[in-house]
Amino acid sequence: INHYLKSGKLDVLIDKLKMAMKKEPDNISIFNTMGSVYDQLHQKAEKEGDKEKSKEYFDLAMEHYVMVLEKDPENFDATYSVGALHYNKAATYVDDLNELAADFSPAGMKKYDALKAEMDGVFKEALPHFVKAESLNGNDLNTLIALKEIHARLNNLEKSEMYKAKVEKITGGQ
Repeated sequence: INHYLKSGKLDVLIDKLKMAMKKEPDNISIFNTMGSVYDQLHQKAEKEGDKEKSKEYFDLAMEHYVMVLEKDPENFDATYSVGALHYNKAATYVDDLNELAADFSPAGMKKYDALKAEMDGVFKEALPHFVKAESLNGNDLNTLIALKEIHARLNNLEKSEMYKAKVEKITGGQ
């Protein structure tokens, strides 16, 4: 499994992971890995502009992370990964928002507001997963950075500053 992960042969890896899941249905690390593989495929399809495949892989990644959380609701990796799936999905809106920001026409502003509301909704979906991830591991830097960024995007500057201070405490201000 590690060999296929490192070499990027994700299609071969999926078959190997499916076999491993059948042999070891209680091994949640296999399910977490499968979720991660589907997340990587989701991100690749998103970059390539294949919205249909992107959604398919997103759903498959989510399905596998949910399987882990059903077996172990306190699993940090799956909790964090569900948040990251939503966070990364929300981040895909940024380029479109930046393009719309230059259009000050009423129609352009309406499109901008609608897209921003949609993006904020996806960030709000990510938020409780990162909050739980923080409760499971309060010193995970990626979780704290995500919380800082989400709160900033949602205009909750007080909380964003609180997480910024936590990040700086861990990194020594770096």
